Amino acid sequence: MPYHLLTVERVERSPVGVRVLPRILLRRLPDRRPDSTVVIRLPDGTVRGRFAPMFCVATGSDGDGYAIATDPVNPELSLTIAGLDAAEVPAGTEVWLS
Repeated sequence: MPYHLLTVERVERSPVGVRVLPRILLRRLPDRRPDSTVVIRLPDGTVRGRFAPMFCVATGSDGDGYAIATDPVNPELSLTIAGLDAAEVPAGTEVWLS
C-alpha cells in the first residue's frame, strides 16, 4: 500500500537529480523492501512514474571528522530522487513510497 512521505516545500539540485524538502523523520518511515520506489503526484494531479529513492543523513564537519547534522536521537533523512530536474518537482508535489 502506498505511503505518503511528504508534500514538497522546496527542492535543491543534486548531482543525480533533486533533493526534496522537508526532511523525513527516520522513525516515520515504514518498513519497506530495498526495491521500494517513490511516485510523485504533481499539484495538478498528474502522477509521474516510479523512481528509486535515495535517503541520506545530513552530516557536517566536526573538526577532524563528521557529525550528524540533525538530532541524533531523532534523526531526519533527506530524500533525493534521481533523474528529475528541479522544475519538474514544484512545491505542493506529493511524494509517495510504494
